[in-house]
This record gives sequence, structure tokens and C-alpha cells, in this order.
Amino acid sequence: GEDLASLLRRIGRLPKDKAIMIGLEICNGMEAAHQRGILHRDLKPANLMVDANGHAKIMDFGLAILERSLEGYSQIAGTPDYMAPEQRLGFSSVQSDLYAVGLVLYELFTGRRASRDLASLDDSTTPMPAAVTDDIDPTIERVIRHCLERDPGLRPASVSAVGARLALLSAPPWRPSEGLTIPHRHHWILERKLGRGGFGETWLAVHTKTRDRRVFKFCHDTSKLKALQREITLFRFMRETLGGRDDITALLYWQFEQPPFFIESEFSATGNLLEWMQAQGGIAAVSYHDRIDIIRRAAVALSAAHSVGVLHKDVKPANLLVHRTVDGSLAVRLCDFGVSMLTERGRLDAAGVTAAGFTNTDDTA
Repeated sequence: GEDLASLLRRIGRLPKDKAIMIGLEICNGMEAAHQRGILHRDLKPANLMVDANGHAKIMDFGLAILERSLEGYSQIAGTPDYMAPEQRLGFSSVQSDLYAVGLVLYELFTGRRASRDLASLDDSTTPMPAAVTDDIDPTIERVIRHCLERDPGLRPASVSAVGARLALLSAPPWRPSEGLTIPHRHHWILERKLGRGGFGETWLAVHTKTRDRRVFKFCHDTSKLKALQREITLFRFMRETLGGRDDITALLYWQFEQPPFFIESEFSATGNLLEWMQAQGGIAAVSYHDRIDIIRRAAVALSAAHSVGVLHKDVKPANLLVHRTVDGSLAVRLCDFGVSMLTERGRLDAAGVTAAGFTNTDDTA
């Protein structure tokens, strides 16, 4: 076999799937030690052996110690380049081993050692992987950042938690399909596909208990995630400036921590304008009064968006949700601000809304 430090010097950055596999094996080995109360205290690439089959094993427990034996006194031990800030002050714990795991993952996924100022106990300047390689998976970046928190209390609770995040990346990617449960949203089942756009796919889902229906926009490509982030930004901006409006569809939830990324929004039981008209028996069965009322209500919603500088840019029957209220009157909600624009970027700052998903050149009119 060959130690990981030598392997990285020889071939550089590992392929993503191989780095994930080795990262998982490191996490499994460290978790087994921690479950027995053993702290390694000197985890680093030179102490990780990669065998002829490409599997990683943790070596050199020469500085290891039982965690309970550290109670009441401090002891500085480890390799400075891989020691957590508190470890350099003599305090070791599961979280200091986790810091070393983060530094090893950094090298696995970038092929480079993290640059640290060892003369300072403030590691806040340690560069994140995205600063040295521009194609790292955002989920991996977040895992590493979490491990390298300066405050031990802000790091993951266990190595197994890190391994669980990596395991999700090694599994086949989830893709939407009829009848599937949505990850991170228990009881929500995909019912039918509504369409697709540049960001990904749009689906209608039903709650297995309440039978409520909602729209989910899924994105699997991190390079296209800005479209969903921008839609959330515009929703938050309109909510901040216009307040809650019944004629503009609300975004209810979003998930950008790990794939599948998605946003979740309201849906009408009677569907969009096209579906509503079909349920009435076709456009000929819709009275002139109701047609005018639908146009008027849609115009009011658009006018509200325009009043704060938001241009919808995709007004069409499919983006108007229509239903009748209990008193028999019509209700219209404008939805899908996925390609919308803001006339003045400064409006976001004035409203105190972070401009997530916006660029400096092409996201304002």
C-alpha cells in the first residue's frame, strides 16, 4: 500500500467518487475509535494507508488517548499542521479529531494542503476548497467548512454525521418520478410532472395525510441553482415591500443544503387558468363577467409587483392559479417568478434582502 500523503503528492487531486469512498472509510474508522472512547489526536494523510485495492485504513495511534483520561488536565499532542486551534492549547476532544478530518477531506477533494497561519490561534483565514478549486461540490464544501469551524461547539456532533453527509453523495442521485416521496419532505408524494425549465423540473405533489397539493421546482445542477435562489430573493423582497398578498403565490419552503435542491410553493385545488377553464366546460362556458374579472385580478397582482420594480416576464395561463372562494367570487394568484427581473438592484439593499442568485450584469432590467 501507500500512505495518502504520498499518493496525493504522486497523482494530485483524487477523482470525486474515489475521494468520497476514502472519506467515508476514514469517517467509519474514526467513529469506531470514538465509540470506544479513543481519540486519535494525530490524524493526517501520512497516517492513512491506502491498500492495493484502494481502501483506506487509519494508522499510528501513538498519540491516541482515552478521552476520559484527559479530564482535569491539558496536554499538547499532535502534528501542528493538522491540529485544531484548541488542540494547540492542550485541549483534545472528538471535535478536535473532527477538525483533522476536515483538513484531510480538504486535501482529498482539492489535492492541496490547507494553508494555515500556525503563528495564530485564529484559523478564520483558512481558505475553503472553493477558493483553490472552482468545481468542488457545494455539499462537500459545506461539510469541510462545518468540520473546520474555529469553535469546537459549532462542528458536527460526531464523525458519523460527516460520514452520513458523504454517503448521500455516493448514492445514486435522486430524480423525480411519479409516486416517489420527496427527500427532506416527509408525506409529500410526487403526483405528476408540470413541466421543465432551464433550472430543472416542476412537479405537483400531494400530501399523503391532508391531501393538500403543492408545486415543487427541482434543480440537480448546482450551476443552475441561481434561478431558484433568485426566485426566493424576489419573493422575500415582495413579501418585505408588499406584505402578504393573496394574489401572489407564496413560497413555503426551500432546500439548498444538498441535492435534490428545490423550492415549494402554493397550488390551487382547481389548478391554473387552463385547467380551471377545462373544468368549467371550456372557455365558451365561462361568462364574460368572469373573464373580465380574471383579467382584472391578474392585472392588480402584476401592478403590485411592478410597483416595487419586479417584472414577471412570463405571464401566461399556466402561471395564473384560479379558484372560487366560499362566497362564490373568483380568486386569482400570480405564480412562478422564475425568470422575473428587478428594475433596480438597489431596491434589495433598501429592503434589507440579500441578493442571492443575482449577478452584477444580467439580473436587473
